[in-house]
Amino acid sequence: MLKIIWYFCAPSDPYGYGVVSKEICTRLIKEGHHVVIASRYEVGAPHFDGVIPVFTGINSGLVQLVSQEEGFDYIVYVYNENQDSSITFNNWVSCAAFDYEFLPQKIAEEIKKSKFQFCVSHHNQRELEKLGFKPSYCPWGVDTNLFKPSVELRKKRREKMKWDDDTFIVGTVGMNLTNDRKNHINLLKAFQKFSLAHLNVELYMHCSAFSPLPLEQIAQSLGISDRVSFIDQKVYHMNALLYSGMPEIYNGLDVLCIPSKGESFGLPLLEAQACGVPVITTDTTGGSELVKGGWLIPVDEDDYEYLKFGSWQAVVRASKIYEQLENAYLTWKNRDITFNYGTKARLGVMEYDWDAVFEKYWKPFLKVLEEGKVG
Repeated sequence: MLKIIWYFCAPSDPYGYGVVSKEICTRLIKEGHHVVIASRYEVGAPHFDGVIPVFTGINSGLVQLVSQEEGFDYIVYVYNENQDSSITFNNWVSCAAFDYEFLPQKIAEEIKKSKFQFCVSHHNQRELEKLGFKPSYCPWGVDTNLFKPSVELRKKRREKMKWDDDTFIVGTVGMNLTNDRKNHINLLKAFQKFSLAHLNVELYMHCSAFSPLPLEQIAQSLGISDRVSFIDQKVYHMNALLYSGMPEIYNGLDVLCIPSKGESFGLPLLEAQACGVPVITTDTTGGSELVKGGWLIPVDEDDYEYLKFGSWQAVVRASKIYEQLENAYLTWKNRDITFNYGTKARLGVMEYDWDAVFEKYWKPFLKVLEEGKVG
């Protein structure tokens, strides 16, 4: 049996990583391991999420103290450029989840302090191996029983949004970030050209409309505000949309387009495809390896921008995004999108079902951790 502090997002986190914590830790407990979740985010009393003890508002110093005094074997922690500048854990398992081209030396030096490493994408695994690490591959997953094609949910969603069956709906799901990592601005610029070419297209953006980037204002300046809709902003900012409501969102789309600058994994890409919805994303980092039914936006040398902490990200231009939107539209117009792409997408991501990835990748990694226990 392992005693693990999972120092990551709490299950109540409204974004995908809260679901990751719940899915993995629930399975760890079922395997007989003692697991608690600690999160630096949120503030509140200790509580149980199902069978998982959860502590929020916890700093790294307290995590280390508890680990030592209560005899935990490992602290599982996601380290990237936004986390602590220096790690002092003495029994640390690093989840090397980064969304840029390669791992900068400064961050690699911190990860060297960890006892074991795992990566959620083959891209990140390869980059760590170049630096001499021997990380395990343990991807995130998707609940394919929750996320699945549904004619009923599609009909419900499109009626709610007043989208008819002759309108091609492009959707995007991803946080509105200061660095525009999801490349929302270029997507809007691409959609401007796309909407001029086709009268029966609309864009749905599942993100903040105004903060930190004024996306709604940008859509207005591009003259496409009547063709662009956002999730209800009160619902979004109050975290009032349950995760169980996301399958309806995806089923209402004809294609999901996330022209991201980089992905450590890319949960929405899996979720959409599990619903039988093809995807468009950038051919870079971890996201590209998840595309089972859809289109990849090619990257060339002119697309890369330098990041201040010492790596690069690909910023694909609006013209490139537009080309793939056209490819998706033509496939949809020819009535091939569901069969040739949606069906392949659904079948392809079944290998990422949570039970499948836990059995194939996480269980062998747990054996590595058990063999590496001190004492």
